[in-house]
Amino acid sequence: AGTWDTPQTITVQGVDNNIDDLGIAGMQLDTAVTSNDALYNNLAAPSIQIELLEDNSDVAGVTIGAAAISLEEGHATNNQKSLSVVLDTEPTDDVTINLTLHADITAAIAAGRLTVSTTSLTFTPANHSTPQNIIFTAIDDNIAYSNIVAKDIDFAAVSNDANYNQIQIASTTLSLTDNDTFGATITPGPNMVGNNITINEGETSTFTVELNSEPLDTVTITLNVDTVLIPILG
Repeated sequence: AGTWDTPQTITVQGVDNNIDDLGIAGMQLDTAVTSNDALYNNLAAPSIQIELLEDNSDVAGVTIGAAAISLEEGHATNNQKSLSVVLDTEPTDDVTINLTLHADITAAIAAGRLTVSTTSLTFTPANHSTPQNIIFTAIDDNIAYSNIVAKDIDFAAVSNDANYNQIQIASTTLSLTDNDTFGATITPGPNMVGNNITINEGETSTFTVELNSEPLDTVTITLNVDTVLIPILG
């Protein structure tokens, strides 16, 4: 009873978390008085109304590390790129991010000219702030393909957290430049300059024909010989 006239402090503190909560949370703090003093026991005491405001900086979202990825087949450094993905706030449940690749990208993977380390990432409340990387690698082969130019990579989120389930995520594009070319190369032999052969009767000349890149199927090159002799007056 000696402290009856000494105020005692009760501290109410809002916990600063990384969760995108509701904008305003209301609650009521009720009090109950007990004492062996009959005048104080069960004394009616006023309730305290508490209004908790949300920090506006906690907004659910997914950050993609780059808006565009450019790969070059056979390049020392540009043959591989890493794309980071991270959640902007702590979710209340796991969040899975699934990738949808453009048909041209899928075809490149099927052909063995491109690899993607994963097409699905899962974030938990514990690791939400740790970026996860997707590795794109261009495979150096001998086949000439058409270049891939800015084809879309889309992202979709699935979660029991309503703030993250089906949340809008910006797309990324991927480009892949091939280092092989279509065509055939003629290498001149003796008595040949450029594509012209000059020989005397009884002499021979040779030349070689080589494809510039590995074909996807057999390539037949047919030589059509013009048998008309053009007299050269000397």
